[in-house]
Amino acid sequence: MLLTILLSFVLIVSVCLLLYAAVALIQDRRFFTTAPKDIQAAAIEHPERFPGAHALGWVLAIISLLAMMSARWSVPITEALFSILQKSRKSNCLSQDSFRADLRNGA
Repeated sequence: MLLTILLSFVLIVSVCLLLYAAVALIQDRRFFTTAPKDIQAAAIEHPERFPGAHALGWVLAIISLLAMMSARWSVPITEALFSILQKSRKSNCLSQDSFRADLRNGA
């Protein structure tokens, strides 16, 4: 349960980071293509806030997308690993018990 809460927090932070990168740093008109035409006409081109703002925005967007994908896939992977570990522990216990039984029987 703690893992689920942590990954939910990572997902929320990643979405906020992606929005910040797209709106504040990248500022590309391609993001407004789904907006109505009057909104597209009202959107004013702004210069970069500081040198390298667009590059930083794209890097932050990629990092946030990778964090979202890793948060999505880490729970099934973790569950699969735990089930494999539990199966291997059970098989090791059974083999040790059978080994002990063989020793008792003198085989």
